[in-house]
Amino acid sequence: MPVCPEILSEKARSSMPAITQCFIRRPVKTARGLDFDRKLYLARREYEHSVSGTYVVSMSSRTIVCL
Repeated sequence: MPVCPEILSEKARSSMPAITQCFIRRPVKTARGLDFDRKLYLARREYEHSVSGTYVVSMSSRTIVCL
């Protein structure tokens, strides 16, 4: 994600989170809609539990999060 950290104070930069965007392709054998969203939710929970200090803002086939 593009950012301009130079406009922030030293204190703000020291606590600035790293934001990463990814795209996930729906497997051919997975139905669109709720079936895919359920699998995304489970993948999100597994990822958050396996990588310490990580929070996934959104992982949905229908939602775009703008910060």
